[in-house]
Amino acid sequence: AGVRALGDLPVASQRLLNDKSFVLEAARIDGSVLDMINEELCHDPDIVREAVKTYGLALEYANEALRDDKDVVLSAAKTDGISVEYASARLREDREVALVAVKSNGLALEFAEDFQDDWEVVSA
Repeated sequence: AGVRALGDLPVASQRLLNDKSFVLEAARIDGSVLDMINEELCHDPDIVREAVKTYGLALEYANEALRDDKDVVLSAAKTDGISVEYASARLREDREVALVAVKSNGLALEFAEDFQDDWEVVSA
């Protein structure tokens, strides 16, 4: 039957929470699943890419390489601009990332310090 809602996960066995295909399906439904799985799967690019599409803040659980992957960070920022807090310093200084993040959530401007005087970013 598959995972239908994140509420199904707390009763999932540890074996399932360590199964990549199960976690990948769960991440497509609710990216906050990254908070419940083992570290190895949290650093799996396929799982993280899916997770940030539904829960941008899942970026917090990604490894440094994925936090420095512009496509992953942009996807997270589109979902929730505040997620740029967890992006690499290099990508927090990227204007495109800042624009997407602030457009998604104006409070993301706090993490886009280099662009706080950039009218286009501020008004996004």
